[in-house]
Amino acid sequence: MAKWTDDAWWTSDGPRTLPDVQNLASSSPPPATRTWRASKTPIKELDEPNESGLFDFMNVDQRQGLLLDPEFADAIALGHIPDQEDLRHLPARLAIAGFIYEDEGTVHASWDEAISDVECQSCGSWLEGIAWVISPVLEQAHEKKCEHYIANFEIGRSFLKNFYHTLNGPSDIRVLTVLPGLRGQPVECLLDTTLLETAGEYTSLSYMWGDPRERRTLFLNNNLWLVSRGVGDSLDRIRHVSESRRVWIDSLCINQLDMEERSRQVALMRDIYEQSVDCVVWLGEFPSGQSSTNGPQVHWQGDERDEELIDTCLSILGRQLNDEENLAGALCLLWWASRDTHLFDMPLFRDPVLLQSWTLHYLKALCWMLSRPYWSRVWIVQEVAVSRQVTVYIGRFTMPFSLVEKAVANLGVHLNGCCQDWMSSTLPPAFSDVIPDLVNAAFSILPLRQIRKKWHDPSFQHSLTLPRLVMSTCSRKATDPRDKVYSLIGLVKDWNSQPPFQPNYTKTTSQVFSEFAAWLLSQDLSYLIFAPTSQRLMRELPSWQPDLSATSSDDHACLQMIRPALHLFNASQHHKSNFTVARGRQKQCLILDGIKIGTIEATSKPFELWPFPDLSEVIPSSANNYHPTGQPWEQAYWRTMYLDVTGDGTSGSSLRRLSETDIARIMQDWTRYQRSDDTGAGLPTWSLDPLVISEIHHKTVFRTESGYLGLVLGDVDVSDEVFLPLGSSIPFIIRRGRRDEVEGHEEVECHRLVGWCYVHGIMDGELVGGLDNEEVGRWFLE
Repeated sequence: MAKWTDDAWWTSDGPRTLPDVQNLASSSPPPATRTWRASKTPIKELDEPNESGLFDFMNVDQRQGLLLDPEFADAIALGHIPDQEDLRHLPARLAIAGFIYEDEGTVHASWDEAISDVECQSCGSWLEGIAWVISPVLEQAHEKKCEHYIANFEIGRSFLKNFYHTLNGPSDIRVLTVLPGLRGQPVECLLDTTLLETAGEYTSLSYMWGDPRERRTLFLNNNLWLVSRGVGDSLDRIRHVSESRRVWIDSLCINQLDMEERSRQVALMRDIYEQSVDCVVWLGEFPSGQSSTNGPQVHWQGDERDEELIDTCLSILGRQLNDEENLAGALCLLWWASRDTHLFDMPLFRDPVLLQSWTLHYLKALCWMLSRPYWSRVWIVQEVAVSRQVTVYIGRFTMPFSLVEKAVANLGVHLNGCCQDWMSSTLPPAFSDVIPDLVNAAFSILPLRQIRKKWHDPSFQHSLTLPRLVMSTCSRKATDPRDKVYSLIGLVKDWNSQPPFQPNYTKTTSQVFSEFAAWLLSQDLSYLIFAPTSQRLMRELPSWQPDLSATSSDDHACLQMIRPALHLFNASQHHKSNFTVARGRQKQCLILDGIKIGTIEATSKPFELWPFPDLSEVIPSSANNYHPTGQPWEQAYWRTMYLDVTGDGTSGSSLRRLSETDIARIMQDWTRYQRSDDTGAGLPTWSLDPLVISEIHHKTVFRTESGYLGLVLGDVDVSDEVFLPLGSSIPFIIRRGRRDEVEGHEEVECHRLVGWCYVHGIMDGELVGGLDNEEVGRWFLE
């Protein structure tokens, strides 16, 4: 059996030094038996394989459980893969820091093949997803009763349990000490346990795990450790040259396979980030890696101190086309935008030579930076919001987040407003392909600024409720769908005398979403608006429970449309909600009291802003007045189209109900628009308020047999029913489902929730004013 020496790596060919191992990527393929070991402590002889056909290898000093394939018993496969191509020379059954992939001895030909969807060759279960994202895959393994994968997982968990000493106290955390080193040298770290209250100074890291096919290695407590590219690159960049740096990073400081520890640590993450002296946002390296690897860091300050740096950049821009120069130009644009500078006053747009040949490349680089996948992660909302100081790293450039947030706020105003005419008349046509993407990128970052501002202003902290936060972030992404809720809990300080929602990773995703739905409805029955999604990924969930794993932009638009206006409606008036949850044969059933408003008998086709739909089948041509309110049909129609709500004409303004003056102006504006040959020329500025225009896209107008006019997002069917759950401020569309045996009831007729809707003439409680008990029905939603 092989032994380890302090200054060498052992391979089947004998000892090699670390530089030799690092050079293997460029050498000829090694023999098929070459594998690597991952611990610097002596080893003992192997015992017999366990019942899963794997060897349990125990490290004599630290008792770390490793996995070995019997076919390669003379070598250890754990942790280190010098190059992706070398994977074909490793055993097909290997353990990487406790993350196991097993396929009954088949040697994979590519890295992608080894970490994509997993099929257990013993029982045929197909476990979708990435093997190293262990929780969702393990959940599927339990659901499909794939005991082979579960057995391997448990051995891997045992390995990490022995490596990570148990955190006993409620405020115990681990902090990583990154030892000094030069860029590109192996990253060495030490992990120790401390109390959060006495942790001292440390930096918190906010990053994204990145493509699971791109991995790096580092030394963790003298053990070789395989980490994501985001972790490896960020630690390589932020470490100091001559002194250690203390860092908190979730993937290394939390035992990710201990679900109870993970639950406790996630509950502490707000305090961990809030207490850190600095939060580093890692956006990654340059697109094609052309940056000067060992060049010094370039620090932007976000104020007048950057003027000298701007002059330096201007003196070198326009010389050569590479990532580093393009990003330098992009950061100049970002700095000017943070100073609220018009585009036509920025030197890169004013200089005709730069404008014709170079500025477009800098603008594309800025768009690339502001469109990094990092900005779409749900976890960063809390991480950025609560941190005292936030520094953004991209390649070897750093800048305060305050520079970025000021710039994106100003870019939206300039690109959509004061600089529009100048851009149309001056910029070359190629710019028109980039500007819209830049606007979208800026608007996607803007909510971070707003939430961060509210968090640090005690007078606004009460507005950060969990329902509002989940609504505003529902299109963001999370590796673990449960984090669409758990990542936001720390931002809530006022739970309004209600028990807070607690993270618990021992529960499945379905359980978490189900409990979140019940918690939401206990706050307000109007929160049924969360449930409908155009693309439900979790078919096991009933229609009234939200599927937060879906990130459809249409669903996000639907929630964003109704969320700011929800408090303006009061369809149930003083009536309180009365609901229970019971078990059906297949799914949980929501039982609630409500009123049927009517059955849909006519609909328009779903329509865009232009052309307007044919409403002849929806609006009676002979009718002068809208019967439920006595208003003229035309006025009822426009109030319905706008949800009877508008802003004051500025983006981000608070909403209010429409006045008679508003209606007159809308009718005048839209009459002019319909007569226009150019589908944009006739739109007046007032009607372009995003809070108004968003109400017009992708909608369907409907009429019930009882004469009510309504608006719903997306498609509805004739014979769908409109009903008002008592306790909800808005009505909903439901569709007849199957009959089901519901716990505590005889066989009942169930309905599926389709979506929320606006119904003109009932939104202020007109329908429930003189309500008697005979008009209230019992409804079952499956």
